[in-house]
Amino acid sequence: MKKALKVIVIFLAITVLFAGTSFAGWYSGLEVTRVNVSSEYYIITTSSTQNLCGSEGRFIILASDLTSREMFSVALSAFLSEKNIKVHSEDPPDCVDGGVPIDIITILGN
Repeated sequence: MKKALKVIVIFLAITVLFAGTSFAGWYSGLEVTRVNVSSEYYIITTSSTQNLCGSEGRFIILASDLTSREMFSVALSAFLSEKNIKVHSEDPPDCVDGGVPIDIITILGN
């Protein structure tokens, strides 16, 4: 039992470590190049060259999300401090106005 639990924990740790751009729904190592606000959503423009929804590097935070202001604060902090971010979206993304809607954002310690 303990051995099976150790294997599961190791598998989960490896999964988290390698959750990069090739891992479904995760986009990592993105430089924030611009942040914009509209009445419906917050727009984060990044260095990503992936053209998932018609616009390269465009990620959307829906203003209707409960944590939209907090996520936008993280994006703005990354932009101002010149740190890279990692974001998560549904896979495949449900595109909104040419951007990929995200549900998780974190600043990387680059």
